[in-house]
Amino acid sequence: MLIIALFNHVQDCFLKYQTRKQLNNISVLQQKDVGLHTNALNEEIAKANCIVLIKELVFDVPFFHNRKRY
Repeated sequence: MLIIALFNHVQDCFLKYQTRKQLNNISVLQQKDVGLHTNALNEEIAKANCIVLIKELVFDVPFFHNRKRY
């Protein structure tokens, strides 16, 4: 189960990365259709780099966020 959850996490991170890279190529009309303002769009495009991808892969693992801290 843990391996499947980790595989899904890696897959989600790469999907976010690819989607953010594709946001750089959409037109103004498509931006309006998606509902992103210029500031939000620029923030998401700025996240489309390898450093953010690695941070999401390592630090946003769902298993570690669900642990109870005593």
